[in-house]
Amino acid sequence: MVRVQEHEAGERIVHEGSPGYWFYVLADGEVRIEHGGREVGRLEPGDVFGELAPLGDGRRHADVIAVTDVRVLSMFGTHFREMQSTMPAIEAGLERLADDRLSQPAQPA
Repeated sequence: MVRVQEHEAGERIVHEGSPGYWFYVLADGEVRIEHGGREVGRLEPGDVFGELAPLGDGRRHADVIAVTDVRVLSMFGTHFREMQSTMPAIEAGLERLADDRLSQPAQPA
């Protein structure tokens, strides 16, 4: 259900505009979020990303690039949907997070 992936510093994990089938939890390291080629944030261990595509239109809304070597836990879309249906508190939290991310203007970090 959950895969462990490792990415080297500088590697693009998620590509803006591409179809998105995976949800991620950052286990180790740091990533930066870029929208339209501009840095709009950074994530640290315990943060999640990739939720907007499976919750929305299926497309990635930003690039996610490893700043350091990183390890992520990844979940494919069908398992993400199962988690949503069996864990309503997690689903509600992810939907709030997605709403917050979509409502914030893209600002450089």
